This record gives sequence, C-alpha cells and structure tokens, in this order.
Amino acid sequence: MRWTFAPAVMLIDLLTYYITLEAAVISRNTVDILFPEVTRFGFSFMYFAGFWWMPVIVISVIAYKGLYTRRLTTFDETRGLISAVVFSLVLIFAIVSVGKMTDMVSRLTLVFMCFYGIFLFPLVRRIGKRFLFSMGLGTEKIIIAGTGESASEAAAALLAEKGYGYELKGFYPVSGSSTDTVKVRNAAYPVLGGDIEKLLDDVSAVVFVEDEMSHDEITALTTSVRRRVGKIITVPEPGRAAMMNSEFHYLFNNKLFVLKSKNNLVSTANKIAKRAFDIAFTLLVLPFAGLIIITAAIAIRLESKGSPFYSHKRIGRGGKLIGVLKMRSMYKDADVRLKEILESDPAKRAEWEASFKLKDDPRVTKVGRFIRKTSIDEMPQFINVLKGDMSVVGPRPIIRTELDEYYGRDGEYYCMVRPGITGLWQVSGRSDTDYPFRVGLDSWYVVNWSIWLDIMIILKTVKAVIKKEGAY
Repeated sequence: MRWTFAPAVMLIDLLTYYITLEAAVISRNTVDILFPEVTRFGFSFMYFAGFWWMPVIVISVIAYKGLYTRRLTTFDETRGLISAVVFSLVLIFAIVSVGKMTDMVSRLTLVFMCFYGIFLFPLVRRIGKRFLFSMGLGTEKIIIAGTGESASEAAAALLAEKGYGYELKGFYPVSGSSTDTVKVRNAAYPVLGGDIEKLLDDVSAVVFVEDEMSHDEITALTTSVRRRVGKIITVPEPGRAAMMNSEFHYLFNNKLFVLKSKNNLVSTANKIAKRAFDIAFTLLVLPFAGLIIITAAIAIRLESKGSPFYSHKRIGRGGKLIGVLKMRSMYKDADVRLKEILESDPAKRAEWEASFKLKDDPRVTKVGRFIRKTSIDEMPQFINVLKGDMSVVGPRPIIRTELDEYYGRDGEYYCMVRPGITGLWQVSGRSDTDYPFRVGLDSWYVVNWSIWLDIMIILKTVKAVIKKEGAY
C-alpha cells in the first residue's frame, strides 16, 4: 500500500487548496461589507473553483519540490510547502495580470489565498499525514544497528519526528551485545538476532549509529544491507553532526565527500533580512498585542501598587546595555523578598543559582503568575524590537554576570545578534532546562540561523504558550 501514500497526500493538498480558496472568498466578500467603496467582488466560491488550472499549478509546484516523494522533517516539509505555496500563487498572479484576466479574477482574493495558504497547507498536511500513518498507510519500518544508549536516543529522535512515519521493527546487535530488548522512552523493542539480510523483507531503512560501531563494522554491515533496502541512515557521533546550513559536495575524481558549513548571520544581506522580518512581524501583531497589554496593565495595577511596566538592564548586540521592557509580575518589594528567601532557604538558593528562577516564587502576584504562564509579560518587548534593541527570535536577554559566568567563549555568539522575545530555549523546555543547555541552544541558533528557523520557532512558541510548557 506504500504506492498509494503519495496520491493520498496529494488529495490532502488539493482539499487544502479548496479550503484556502473558500477562506479567501469569504475574506474578499467581507472587504465588500466593511469597505463599500472598494470595487465589488461579486464572485462565488464555485465561480473561482472553475479555474481548474490554478490547483494544477499549486500541486505541480509542490510535486516539483519533491514533497510527495521525500521523507522530510516537519521543519523541512513546512519550509518547502510555504515556499511552494508562495511561488505558485505569485505565478498565478502573474498569469492573471499578463493574461489580462483581472476582470475575471480578483487579485485581492489571490493575496488572501497566499496568506491563508502558508498556514493551512503545512497544518492540514501534518494532520492528514498523521491520520494516514495511524491507518498504516505510508509508514516505513526501520531497524537500528546498535543496542546501547546512543542507539536508544537515535530511535527516540526518529520516532518523535512524526513527519517520517517510521515504525521501529527492532535493534540489530553489534559489538557482542547480549541484551534482549532496548528501552526507548517508555517502550521496549526487541533485539533481532541472526543474519541481518533475513530481517529486511519488510524493512525500508537501516539506521547506523556511529557511536555504537567501529568504522570496519559499519563498512561490513553496509555491504550486507545495501542490496536489500532502499535507504541507509547514518547518525554521526556527537559533535560531528552537520549543521542545518551545511552542504555536502562529492569530489568525483578523489571519491571524497566534503562538508561545507557557514555562519549565515555574518552576511550583511541576511542581517538586513532578519531585521526586515522583525519589523514586519511586529507591525502585524502589535495591534492585537496592544489590546492584551492594556488589559493586563489594568489588572496588575488593581492587584498591587506600582507601575505595571518596568525596564531592566540586559546585554544586547555587541555587548551594549539595553533596557528590556516587561510587565510587572511581582510585588513592588520583590528584591527585599528575594534576599530573605535566599538567606533562609538553601534549596531555593541552589535553584536560583542554577537557573536564576524559582519555580514556586512567593514574590509573584496572582496576576503575575497568569501573565508569566501565558508569556503576556513579554509582550511589551515588541517595542524593543521596533527600537532596534531586540529581535523577535534570538537568545534570551541576560545580565552581565550570566554572560561572564556561564557563556565563556560562547558569549561571542550571544553578542553577534540582538536578544529575542522568544527563542530555542523557550521551545525546548523553557524554564525546565539547565543553564549549560540554554547556552548551547543560543550558540546553535546563531550558527544555524535562517528566516525559516525563525518562523518555526515562532510557531513552536505559540504551541508552547498555549500548552503552558515549562513557563513559570
């Protein structure tokens, strides 16, 4: 049934096109109601659906990008879909304009379609694929070579990536392993003995974990399985993994692979692009955020004395001090209360020294707990973004002591960019992560930056805030 998976996904995308079209038509008709002076639309959904060549272009562009034949991570698939939707709608827009069809096709409707499409295509595709996988359609069985901790961690990572649709058949023992099962999170998977070639009848890929095997073992096992499976997946040793912005090149004459990695934020053009994205995104969300900020400010002022807002000094780009805006979530005498807590409670003092946060912080007001859980206290920082002190996505703003004590040489990465309202830390456990992990995330973000990475972090932040993951 594997061959039916791609057509099923294509039907999901076709359905998404018509959902997007319906949303665009409704929005265009709403414009007529709100702004009667605008040229009347006057077309129905069925009229627009009659332009059969439009969905053909959209589906063809998606297919051209290999999004029906390749197994991609959710990140890469989302990036590919957004790119395909934007390109196909621009192409349709051009055809309408050059073909003098503006009296037949509303260009504003096409703009609405592009806007809704960049959200709906990845979302509906993700929901649809999970449904297909739950029905056993399109799933692929894999075997992981190795039975140690690294093999277990690799299995957990591959199974957690829902876009792959992998099912783990089991582990193949190497280096004289004698265990019968390998635990992956809360499930136990069998260790498969015997000749590996006899285990591959229903297997699509074999995963080699470099940390589990010697080079000779990998070479020998690869020779055995290459003829029987369509894919071989290699998980490099820790520290050797390729970066997101890396490229593989094959030097044919010498039969040598070369890996090229680059720091995108060294480029002036990329810095300009990141700044432009920050401004555009902030202007888009600020009207909505402003209403929430005003409501929260009134609630804060009613519960406790003092200004609802405050500015605290943090380290910005280039190591300069900036004033980061926040909504007050603590009592006015919070500093005095903190000193008393740290002097009287060793456990609280240890927690504070580890992360500069307290999980059950008595300094926080009732309203403060709510705005922290929902991250409303961070919303005034959109003003910092417009001022140029901060970015929408980046490392969290820190004080000089944190930079000197915890970052070390990684502080150079931190100072290369503006600190962000959100970042990898917030979508990777947020307050539940330790400080060394946070430093590693900040450095990784700077080296691997792209507009697509910022978009994915924003989407994951929304999910984390809705689920209230790790914030306190």
